[in-house]
Amino acid sequence: MNKRKAQLQTQIFMYLFIAIVVTLTFILGYRFIKGIKEGGESISLNMFQKELEKSIKAVSYTYGEVNLIELELSKEYKEVCFVDSNKAKALENADINNIDDYPLIKNAVESDIKENVFLVVSKSKDVHFDISNIEVDKGFLCINNPGVLKIRLEGLGNRTRILPQ
Repeated sequence: MNKRKAQLQTQIFMYLFIAIVVTLTFILGYRFIKGIKEGGESISLNMFQKELEKSIKAVSYTYGEVNLIELELSKEYKEVCFVDSNKAKALENADINNIDDYPLIKNAVESDIKENVFLVVSKSKDVHFDISNIEVDKGFLCINNPGVLKIRLEGLGNRTRILPQ
Protein backbone atom coordinates (compact mmCIF):
# COMPACT_ATOMS: atom_id res chain seq x y z
CA MET A 1 0.00 0.00 0.00
CA ASN A 2 2.83 2.42 0.88
CA LYS A 3 4.53 1.68 -2.42
CA ARG A 4 1.38 2.59 -4.31
CA LYS A 5 0.92 5.78 -2.32
CA ALA A 6 4.54 6.81 -3.03
CA GLN A 7 4.05 6.19 -6.76
CA LEU A 8 0.92 8.36 -6.75
CA GLN A 9 2.75 11.22 -5.04
CA THR A 10 5.64 10.91 -7.51
CA GLN A 11 3.23 11.04 -10.47
CA ILE A 12 1.52 14.15 -9.09
CA PHE A 13 4.87 15.93 -8.79
CA MET A 14 5.88 14.78 -12.27
CA TYR A 15 2.64 16.10 -13.82
CA LEU A 16 3.02 19.36 -11.92
CA PHE A 17 6.61 19.70 -13.11
CA ILE A 18 5.58 19.02 -16.73
CA ALA A 19 2.79 21.62 -16.49
CA ILE A 20 5.25 24.23 -15.18
CA VAL A 21 7.80 23.46 -17.93
CA VAL A 22 5.13 23.68 -20.66
CA THR A 23 3.79 26.97 -19.26
CA LEU A 24 7.25 28.50 -19.07
CA THR A 25 8.01 27.36 -22.62
CA PHE A 26 4.88 29.12 -23.92
CA ILE A 27 5.62 32.32 -21.98
CA LEU A 28 9.27 32.49 -23.08
CA GLY A 29 8.35 31.60 -26.67
CA TYR A 30 5.75 34.37 -26.78
CA ARG A 31 8.25 36.92 -25.44
CA PHE A 32 10.87 35.81 -27.95
CA ILE A 33 8.50 36.11 -30.92
CA LYS A 34 7.25 39.49 -29.69
CA GLY A 35 10.86 40.73 -29.40
CA ILE A 36 11.65 39.61 -32.95
CA LYS A 37 8.54 41.39 -34.27
CA GLU A 38 9.41 44.64 -32.46
CA GLY A 39 12.98 44.45 -33.74
CA GLY A 40 11.71 44.04 -37.29
CA GLU A 41 9.44 47.08 -36.94
CA SER A 42 12.35 49.12 -35.63
CA ILE A 43 14.50 48.13 -38.61
CA SER A 44 11.66 48.95 -41.01
CA LEU A 45 11.20 52.38 -39.43
CA ASN A 46 14.95 53.03 -39.59
CA MET A 47 15.02 52.09 -43.28
CA PHE A 48 12.07 54.42 -43.99
CA GLN A 49 13.82 57.31 -42.22
CA LYS A 50 17.13 56.76 -44.03
CA GLU A 51 15.48 56.40 -47.45
CA LEU A 52 13.39 59.55 -46.94
CA GLU A 53 16.45 61.48 -45.77
CA LYS A 54 18.52 60.26 -48.72
CA SER A 55 15.81 61.19 -51.24
CA ILE A 56 15.35 64.67 -49.76
CA LYS A 57 19.08 65.35 -49.70
CA ALA A 58 19.54 64.16 -53.31
CA VAL A 59 16.91 66.58 -54.62
CA SER A 60 17.72 69.58 -52.43
CA TYR A 61 20.83 70.74 -54.30
CA THR A 62 19.26 70.84 -57.77
CA TYR A 63 16.93 73.80 -58.23
CA GLY A 64 13.75 72.83 -60.06
CA GLU A 65 14.31 69.08 -59.99
CA VAL A 66 11.14 67.16 -59.13
CA ASN A 67 11.12 63.54 -57.96
CA LEU A 68 8.14 61.39 -57.16
CA ILE A 69 9.01 58.86 -54.50
CA GLU A 70 7.21 55.92 -52.96
CA LEU A 71 8.36 54.62 -49.59
CA GLU A 72 6.99 51.58 -47.80
CA LEU A 73 5.77 52.29 -44.29
CA SER A 74 3.81 50.14 -41.89
CA LYS A 75 0.06 50.80 -41.92
CA GLU A 76 0.38 51.24 -38.16
CA TYR A 77 1.28 54.84 -38.98
CA LYS A 78 -1.96 56.44 -40.16
CA GLU A 79 -0.37 59.64 -41.45
CA VAL A 80 3.01 61.19 -42.08
CA CYS A 81 3.21 64.87 -41.17
CA PHE A 82 5.91 67.32 -42.20
CA VAL A 83 6.53 70.60 -40.40
CA ASP A 84 8.48 73.54 -41.78
CA SER A 85 9.48 74.99 -38.43
CA ASN A 86 10.24 78.43 -39.85
CA LYS A 87 6.84 78.86 -41.50
CA ALA A 88 4.90 77.07 -38.78
CA LYS A 89 6.41 79.28 -36.09
CA ALA A 90 5.57 82.41 -38.11
CA LEU A 91 2.00 81.18 -38.61
CA GLU A 92 1.62 79.87 -35.06
CA ASN A 93 -1.48 81.95 -34.36
CA ALA A 94 -3.04 81.14 -37.73
CA ASP A 95 -4.94 77.96 -38.53
CA ILE A 96 -2.28 75.98 -40.38
CA ASN A 97 -4.03 73.00 -41.88
CA ASN A 98 -5.75 71.87 -38.69
CA ILE A 99 -2.59 71.60 -36.61
CA ASP A 100 -4.89 71.77 -33.57
CA ASP A 101 -5.99 68.23 -34.50
CA TYR A 102 -2.44 67.07 -33.73
CA PRO A 103 -1.66 68.19 -30.17
CA LEU A 104 1.78 66.53 -30.04
CA ILE A 105 2.88 68.21 -33.27
CA LYS A 106 1.47 71.56 -32.19
CA ASN A 107 3.32 71.25 -28.90
CA ALA A 108 6.55 70.45 -30.76
CA VAL A 109 6.18 73.56 -32.92
CA GLU A 110 5.41 75.77 -29.93
CA SER A 111 8.35 74.32 -27.97
CA ASP A 112 10.85 74.83 -30.81
CA ILE A 113 11.65 71.11 -30.91
CA LYS A 114 13.92 70.32 -33.84
CA GLU A 115 11.99 67.29 -35.14
CA ASN A 116 10.03 68.01 -38.31
CA VAL A 117 8.76 64.61 -39.51
CA PHE A 118 6.01 62.92 -37.52
CA LEU A 119 4.66 59.42 -38.11
CA VAL A 120 1.22 59.55 -36.55
CA VAL A 121 -0.07 56.37 -34.91
CA SER A 122 -2.99 58.20 -33.29
CA LYS A 123 -3.72 61.81 -32.42
CA SER A 124 -1.94 61.36 -29.10
CA LYS A 125 0.92 59.07 -30.14
CA ASP A 126 3.58 59.53 -32.78
CA VAL A 127 7.15 58.80 -33.76
CA HIS A 128 9.20 61.81 -34.80
CA PHE A 129 12.62 62.67 -36.18
CA ASP A 130 14.45 65.50 -37.90
CA ILE A 131 15.40 65.80 -41.56
CA SER A 132 17.33 68.93 -42.44
CA ASN A 133 16.38 71.48 -45.07
CA ILE A 134 12.75 70.73 -45.80
CA GLU A 135 10.12 73.25 -46.81
CA VAL A 136 6.39 72.74 -46.61
CA ASP A 137 3.84 75.12 -48.09
CA LYS A 138 1.76 76.66 -45.30
CA GLY A 139 4.20 75.23 -42.76
CA PHE A 140 2.38 71.96 -42.09
CA LEU A 141 1.42 68.98 -44.25
CA CYS A 142 -0.07 65.60 -43.34
CA ILE A 143 -0.36 62.78 -45.88
CA ASN A 144 -2.42 59.61 -45.34
CA ASN A 145 -0.40 56.41 -45.32
CA PRO A 146 -2.00 53.44 -47.10
CA GLY A 147 1.18 51.37 -46.62
CA VAL A 148 3.17 53.14 -49.34
CA LEU A 149 3.84 56.83 -48.81
CA LYS A 150 3.78 58.75 -52.09
CA ILE A 151 5.23 62.25 -52.07
CA ARG A 152 6.67 64.74 -54.54
CA LEU A 153 10.02 66.35 -53.77
CA GLU A 154 11.03 69.60 -55.44
CA GLY A 155 14.61 70.86 -55.27
CA LEU A 156 15.04 74.51 -54.24
CA GLY A 157 18.83 74.75 -54.38
CA ASN A 158 19.51 74.38 -50.67
CA ARG A 159 16.20 72.94 -49.46
CA THR A 160 13.57 70.47 -50.62
CA ARG A 161 9.87 71.31 -50.87
CA ILE A 162 7.62 68.42 -49.91
CA LEU A 163 4.27 68.13 -51.67
CA PRO A 164 1.60 65.43 -51.80
CA GLN A 165 1.66 63.37 -54.98
